[in-house]
Amino acid sequence: MKLKSPIVKYKDEQIRITLPYGDKSFVDAYKRNGWNLAFHNGLDCVNSVDPVKAYGSPVLATQDGVVQKVVFDTSLSTKGNGLTIEGLPFIQDNKKMLLCELHWHLSNVIVKAGDFVKARQQIGSLGNSGFSIGSTTSPMKGTHDHFGVFQYVQNEQTQKWEL
Repeated sequence: MKLKSPIVKYKDEQIRITLPYGDKSFVDAYKRNGWNLAFHNGLDCVNSVDPVKAYGSPVLATQDGVVQKVVFDTSLSTKGNGLTIEGLPFIQDNKKMLLCELHWHLSNVIVKAGDFVKARQQIGSLGNSGFSIGSTTSPMKGTHDHFGVFQYVQNEQTQKWEL
């Protein structure tokens, strides 16, 4: 299954990944916040090198699905405002699968749990809420979408979804 981009380009600027999946630069900071992460579990992406231009830009669903969870929490020990979307099940290699996407550090979330969303539908806005590491180490001043995708496979015997 091919996903769409989670953010919109700003004019002619390229979308940038400011912290890649698997990066281990901030593991100690994660542990200080009580997160049991051995590496960065998503992609931090932004659409402009100018944080003023990037802040508030649309964040989009990458697939059709149902909003499972919406969080509004701007305290510095959290992932900030965010949401998860459970995509529609599909068959691949004779297995029933689905993808769950997540978006964190948003300035705003404009959908609610239970909403059905379409790919490329705006679901929120770029921000730097919560523990946004980029705010002290990058020219982006922390403004980004922490975007992650998790694949689930349905167990044929139990019918439960497993990571």
